[in-house]
Amino acid sequence: MKIGVKFWNTKNYGDEMMVASFVRNYCIVTKSKKEPEFHLISNLKLKREDYIRVSKFIPTKFQYIQVSILSNHNASLLQKAMALISYPLRFSLTVLRNKYDAMLVSGGDVLSEYYGLLGLTLELMTIWLTSIITPTFILGSSIGPFKSWRVFLAKTALSKSKIYARDMLTYKYLIEQLNLPSVKKSADLAFLDIPNQDKEKDVLVNFELDKDRYITIVPSGLWMKYTDNYETYINTWAKIIQEIQGKIPHTKIVLLAHVLHSPSVSDASIINQICEKLESVDSNRIKKIERPILPHEARIILGNGIFTITGRMHAAISTFQMGKPAISLSYSVKYDGIIGKELGFPELVIKADTPKLWQSGEIVNLVLNKVDYVMGRYHILKRKIQKHVEIQKKKALIQIEDIARILDELQ
Repeated sequence: MKIGVKFWNTKNYGDEMMVASFVRNYCIVTKSKKEPEFHLISNLKLKREDYIRVSKFIPTKFQYIQVSILSNHNASLLQKAMALISYPLRFSLTVLRNKYDAMLVSGGDVLSEYYGLLGLTLELMTIWLTSIITPTFILGSSIGPFKSWRVFLAKTALSKSKIYARDMLTYKYLIEQLNLPSVKKSADLAFLDIPNQDKEKDVLVNFELDKDRYITIVPSGLWMKYTDNYETYINTWAKIIQEIQGKIPHTKIVLLAHVLHSPSVSDASIINQICEKLESVDSNRIKKIERPILPHEARIILGNGIFTITGRMHAAISTFQMGKPAISLSYSVKYDGIIGKELGFPELVIKADTPKLWQSGEIVNLVLNKVDYVMGRYHILKRKIQKHVEIQKKKALIQIEDIARILDELQ
């Protein structure tokens, strides 16, 4: 069985966790006696050290194939345009040439209008062409909502794929608004365990962290989703950190980069800028982790702190998955759908995509109020988290069992 996997981003721990959890659990539940052959397809070029890193969290043999969206920096404007336009065709030809028995599209919210219309259009066209060639499965995703001509495009492009919605908002939208024929309710794959998640002691020692003696903060590199002023964004995060250090003494603040693939939206760049503003804080209580680490290391760091404050949703999911509370700064409906409705913690989501909140400094007060809420109900929240995460795990596993059954029948 040869399976292609569309891997969105090899330096986004959320994407890595979803792919790793699928591969791990698929190999467990499939009844096939033959070891599946996975091909990971991405638009990113992997250096040797990157390939070695990926091989440490994909628990089986795999091939990595690059299909570039953009041409090289020295290309002419025409060449760059042609590279963009031809991407769906080049990707589908890769699928055809390798004769995949199935194509998997890793989960997330790429199929939405939050990250630009050009990328969305290219991805929808790619999925449409791929689904004509081979059975195509879209794993635990938030999809839409779409406007204008994108409604027709999405309805057409997704009509042949089997889709697993990770929240009820997506499920209802795909069924009731797009009238898609093959949609099932599931959950985000990142709720499942990932390889090496049990190596807590080694990771904490390696990063010089003490269990339950630190707070993890993940400031998103997507600053433009929250405010129109970069300096305001940086200064506000610095203020939040300063206030938390004063509010909760004798703890470290761990600044963790969760997405590192592009300098323009990298969490690492934001973290370094924030640290330059932290002149008045105790530097011994600040720890930066902005270099690439392994997905299980990120999860263990997130899950062994007291709680997490994050602008990246998968950092919140990992924190919950490990039994701890996370406060999310939301910029899209996915937070409401997954953290709020599916997981059942709407009170831990702050709708933070209003520039006025950042300009006035009100977002600082909102975050600090949530911190007080978490600390005041800490043990109650932990018991509720454990119960609700187990439900999400079972729902997430359904899609893997379903796909394994379908592919087993094809052999």
